[in-house]
Amino acid sequence: MLNVAIPLPLLLAVVFQQTQVQISVDSKKGTVVKVTSEDGRDSTRDANHAKRKAIVATDEQRGNAFLNAEARVLLARAREARMGQDSSLQAYESSTLQRLTLGMAFTKIGRERIFFRHEVAARVRWARSVGAQIDVTGRRTAIPMLGGAANVDIESILSPVPYYPQRDALWIGLERANPNATDDDIVHPLANSAEAYYTYRAGDSVSFKLPDGTSIQLRELEVRPRVANWHAVVGSLWFDTRTGQLVRAAYRLSQAMDLLSESDDPDVRDGDSGFLARALLSPSTASITGVAVEYGLYLGRFWLPRTQVGEGAVQVGFVRMPMRIEEHFSYAGINALDSMPVVPPPRDREPRDTSFRGRARADSARIQADAAECAATGSRSMRATRHGGALPVIVRIPCDTAKLAHSPELPKSIFASGEEVFGDADRDALLAKAQTMLPNLPLERRLPRVDWGIAMLRYNRVEGISSGLEITQDFGSAYSVRLTPRFGVADRIPNAELAFSRTTGSTGAIALNGYRRLTAANDWGKPLDFGSGLSALLFGRDEGFYYRASGGELTGDELFGRSWQWRLFSERQSAAAVRTNASLARALGSAGFNPQWNIVAQPTKQTGAALRNVSTFGLDPNGFRLLSDLRVEGATGDRDYGRGALDLTVSHPLGRVLNRDFSMAITVGAGTSAGDIPAQRFWYLGGTNTIRGEPAGVVSGNSYWLTRTEVGYGAPGFRRIAFFDLGWSGDRSDWKKYVHPASGAGIGWSFLDGLVRADIARGIYPARDWRGALYLEAKY
Repeated sequence: MLNVAIPLPLLLAVVFQQTQVQISVDSKKGTVVKVTSEDGRDSTRDANHAKRKAIVATDEQRGNAFLNAEARVLLARAREARMGQDSSLQAYESSTLQRLTLGMAFTKIGRERIFFRHEVAARVRWARSVGAQIDVTGRRTAIPMLGGAANVDIESILSPVPYYPQRDALWIGLERANPNATDDDIVHPLANSAEAYYTYRAGDSVSFKLPDGTSIQLRELEVRPRVANWHAVVGSLWFDTRTGQLVRAAYRLSQAMDLLSESDDPDVRDGDSGFLARALLSPSTASITGVAVEYGLYLGRFWLPRTQVGEGAVQVGFVRMPMRIEEHFSYAGINALDSMPVVPPPRDREPRDTSFRGRARADSARIQADAAECAATGSRSMRATRHGGALPVIVRIPCDTAKLAHSPELPKSIFASGEEVFGDADRDALLAKAQTMLPNLPLERRLPRVDWGIAMLRYNRVEGISSGLEITQDFGSAYSVRLTPRFGVADRIPNAELAFSRTTGSTGAIALNGYRRLTAANDWGKPLDFGSGLSALLFGRDEGFYYRASGGELTGDELFGRSWQWRLFSERQSAAAVRTNASLARALGSAGFNPQWNIVAQPTKQTGAALRNVSTFGLDPNGFRLLSDLRVEGATGDRDYGRGALDLTVSHPLGRVLNRDFSMAITVGAGTSAGDIPAQRFWYLGGTNTIRGEPAGVVSGNSYWLTRTEVGYGAPGFRRIAFFDLGWSGDRSDWKKYVHPASGAGIGWSFLDGLVRADIARGIYPARDWRGALYLEAKY
């Protein structure tokens, strides 16, 4: 059995208030996920508030924190309402639906994959001076990258409770409202002395009338940090001017957290091991990229949460983990509940005998007690307190897990999109706004930041071993200058890039870049990254086709509100000579890659534009999925040309044959060009990403077509595959003529839904060699 302990990153720690998730994969029992939180323990983060150092704003900060007079009045009213108690709300009943999604990827562009998704539906009954009773009505979990469905044992369910006294309305209900800001966490913009961290401006306002004629006015309070760091948020908060209650909010962290700098280990943070940790794990960041909260007005007086969503991401080295939590609440009755029984005190779960045998006996007794309760009532219950004892909770969970997984309270499919299940136009607009918000900081000079990591190393037949360095100078909240010098030990030609960039929010940036660099002509794969270089060094398989480029470009990753990579460029292109044939494979007797084989780039001066869009549809690895890659480019100068290509990959299950689950993936692609296209902009087929078994560049030209067929069996966590590749590239005038296409076939092994892939391929035509490959981010 394999056990993997995964520490929950910043957003999940906020959401679940836990420390780790234990995942066990067993060939007989399947996948079991356990979120540790013992019955009877307080599952709160704010129990340690008393140990935190309170922030005290200076008179000067209190004086200059408000950019208009209305902001001061609005903040004072909001603070009063935040800590106030509305004793007229005595009870309610709510239906809740919560979804947590955790993804995993090695690149920013590529197939979207879900590592973990959990959904829970519940009926929540709350009464003042009693607490909350949570009846779980539906629950299921999928871990697609490991093999589909999973059983989840959460020992103290943290199903959301929409309202309880002293609930903090901004932190999506996860904490009690604390009147004072503290210096070791995210500083609440409404807390006392938050002026030390924020400035405020009263913004837009809207008003509407209730059926009884009452007029409701909402006013926006814009919150901006004085200094961009992970302790501060940037956001737009809306309040009911009559009551000061928070009605809607959109915010995000003003800057990602540097996990190494914030480490609890001083040796990692400041000591000798810090350099090694940064070299191996840099970048190492956690961020909350957007939170949106929407409240609804009930009975004309109670603002209660209706829908909320939070997004974030953790980046450790080249591993990227995006996260998302979504919640929806509906109310069946307010101040209309029958009497609710008092929540009994938690059972004593701590064994008096703390030895191994004592704990084993306690665990056995606990299992027997749960089994007895299931036999008597059909469900098992857990009691706990949350938020420093402010909220007694009893959770009742039916013992029939199959019934829970097929509950009508859950969406039809766990892979249904969030828009289908939680879609809310106003909330989604808030989330989009939060993702693009920037701190309103003065344009000022700061100390430059120098970064280096293993990810900046690469190896290829032109440069040999090459290393780069990033020197970044930030100005204000949105602007930065980055210098990236690079030097290769084989060609000994210095390269460098100087980029001036403007951040457009948490979602991307626009950059003006001047450069002299080595460039790869490849449309598939990434020959100039660390993984490809490692493969070239170890196995003697350098599949890049290199040329040099120097000039300037303007780049971005958003166009007309959509995710498009775009580039405007003016550059001089020239040939790059091969300088090395060194590799471990060659040292052991292999010929390695041919030191003379590289494209002969034609010297040109070009000015042009390029667009690329990679889209993924379908998240179920056992269902229909589509991945598209569209590329368009055009340039003028010494040569006038245009080129465009589209690749589509479709995967779908075939059914169960011989007691095995089979599935299939087909890739089809084609591209062509117009005008006088230089050799460095041809399409080069062959190799790991196009025609396996054939050497890279076995066929090339200004047009191409390609098809790859793969049939596999087994769970997405480990799938065995047979494949056949066929493709042609040549002159566009010959596409109608019959030309023997290049082909190859082989077998492969896919791990974690293609995140890691190994192949053994045999070329069929024209070359007939055996080739092996180990690579990341396969399409199947």
